[in-house]
Amino acid sequence: LRCKHCYFFEQEQPEEFTDEQWLAKFKEMGTSWNKTRSVTWIGGEPLLRKDLIEQGKKYFAHNLIVTNGLVTLPDWPDVHFHISLDGDKDSHEQMRNQKGIYEKIKRHADRPELNVVMAYCITSLNVNHIEKVLEEWHPVGIKGFLFSFYTPIESIQDPLFPGWEQRDAIIDRLIELKETKYGNYIQNETRVLELMKRENSKQVT
Repeated sequence: LRCKHCYFFEQEQPEEFTDEQWLAKFKEMGTSWNKTRSVTWIGGEPLLRKDLIEQGKKYFAHNLIVTNGLVTLPDWPDVHFHISLDGDKDSHEQMRNQKGIYEKIKRHADRPELNVVMAYCITSLNVNHIEKVLEEWHPVGIKGFLFSFYTPIESIQDPLFPGWEQRDAIIDRLIELKETKYGNYIQNETRVLELMKRENSKQVT
């Protein structure tokens, strides 16, 4: 999709492993004396290689797949899925450079039998849509929303960054919504949201 906030194509990528090379790597990671227990599968779009993940995930106790939601989710109840969402229909499709994908993502996300969470990256394009999106998605069969902020490179003026003052105000509103209306549907812990504020964030990241 070449999303506007994606870093993947900002640098040259090494030659891709074959499935056999990846499986050997996963086995090494999952069975060595200091074995890896938790893995996040990212891309591009990791579910374009779901057969490889299905073989590889058995080596790890905890598997999280970050997906754009355009591929049908496999029936893996032992896996956590985070589906990226960038606001309401207009802002999401603007950020993702493609029309007609929003409703498809919603259909794919509606899997109450799976561990599906929407990962909402807050930018200047979608900062005013948070409450609308929470209300719209509440009937969908997901476990909730996890919020993060688009983070620019320091010293670069980036129009997607909402600014520190607005960011702190958003955090206060998310905490209020969590405590008064949505509870754990907003999956960020209150303590973690507080650490995202300007006065704390650089000390902990």
